[in-house]
Amino acid sequence: MKRLSGIDGALLAAETRVAPFHMMAILRLDPSTVPGGYSFEKLRDFIASRLALVPPLRYRLVQTPLHLASPVWAEVADVDVSRHVKRAALPAPGGPKELSEFTARLAEHPLDRRLPLWEMYVVEKVADDEIAIVAKVHHALMDGVAGMAFMASLFSLEPEIPELPPAAPAEHDRIPSGAELVARSVPVLASSAMRLAPVLGRTLSGFARASVRIVRGRRRTSTSSVVPAPRVPWSGEITPRRNVAYTSVPLDDVKRIAKDADVKVNDVVLSIFGGALRRYLLTRDALPDSPLVAGVPVSLRDDGDLGGNALSAMFVTLGTDTADPIERLHVVHEHATGARELHEAIGGETLLEWTEVFAPAVFSLGANLLIDRKLLARMPAMCNAIVSNVPGPPITLYFGGARLIAVHPLGPIFHGPAINLTVVSARDTIGFGLLSCPELVPDVWDIVDAIRAELAVYTGSS
Repeated sequence: MKRLSGIDGALLAAETRVAPFHMMAILRLDPSTVPGGYSFEKLRDFIASRLALVPPLRYRLVQTPLHLASPVWAEVADVDVSRHVKRAALPAPGGPKELSEFTARLAEHPLDRRLPLWEMYVVEKVADDEIAIVAKVHHALMDGVAGMAFMASLFSLEPEIPELPPAAPAEHDRIPSGAELVARSVPVLASSAMRLAPVLGRTLSGFARASVRIVRGRRRTSTSSVVPAPRVPWSGEITPRRNVAYTSVPLDDVKRIAKDADVKVNDVVLSIFGGALRRYLLTRDALPDSPLVAGVPVSLRDDGDLGGNALSAMFVTLGTDTADPIERLHVVHEHATGARELHEAIGGETLLEWTEVFAPAVFSLGANLLIDRKLLARMPAMCNAIVSNVPGPPITLYFGGARLIAVHPLGPIFHGPAINLTVVSARDTIGFGLLSCPELVPDVWDIVDAIRAELAVYTGSS
């Protein structure tokens, strides 16, 4: 059995009915490459055969009584794949709008904690003779970087599905009693209490270093790292409802823009998204004078370290107050560089260390007050949107023999930053996935259209 880390336990404890903490992805596949022809049963059996390669998909949650310490993962010997891999079909015409509506309905429902915390829907009757897999995994099991690494275990380089070596017999962890779990939590609580003073000291020291950096003004730095974000139409209270939109753009176009401007690919993504939100808000006479701010997850994962979460965050301007796209790109690059320096000054591990100090009960109480009681919606937000960029495979891949066309990842939202944009590269495309709340952003596809229009400005094809 494996006890969850502080941040993984916090993600579970902070989950509410309004703000579930799962990640999702739409995998668009070409089934014509499946040897012998596609069938749902064949694809389901393929997924079942690969579960041994992705241990988190066999973990079941065992909660510590009274949330005194983080829960533990118990490994399940036999996962009932029929409860996790399900078949669905889209109504005609089976295009992006129908697929996004289907995905949005799945996004609204938390995962069943009595089972391993994942599910996949094999979606048929998708336009252009495609099929899609809509996958949902709880964030406590893995972050985006770990998710991409584990996803690689489910893919192959050729349509022919490689034979796996005989797997060792799976073991079923014995589920400890509540009394055992309470007893095991005592040293964890003692260790957490001993961490408080050192973590507080490192945090104060980090903020002192960051304050010096800001005062010296080494860059146009990131007032966006320390000043609340402006209010926008989606700054209100989210509901349990979700809406989804997605698109793909050529990876070479984004790389070419980055190379010509001598910036990073992620700077281009942020600038395109900033331009798209500027267009969206201008048409609604709702563009604030100060620039919108993105909360950008930062991976702290060491090479070869997989599973769970190893994340911090930084805050970067989206340059929405800058009309010229080239100028905006350089502004975003400069602020992103400053935000990274500020993040390093504070200490990337600070967030992870604080999650090890408090018991999950504290995060559960905080989530109830801030999210379900809607206090978070009344507080100044640190960012207007979550923007996450996860590098993906640069080669052609096959899932159960079906060629991968594109991946559109989706992340969670909260009161305040009620838009999540997640992007991932796959072969020669970058897949954008946008998730929001229809009460706050009813026309989420307009933002996707604006993303395409903004890219066209940079490539000169508008």
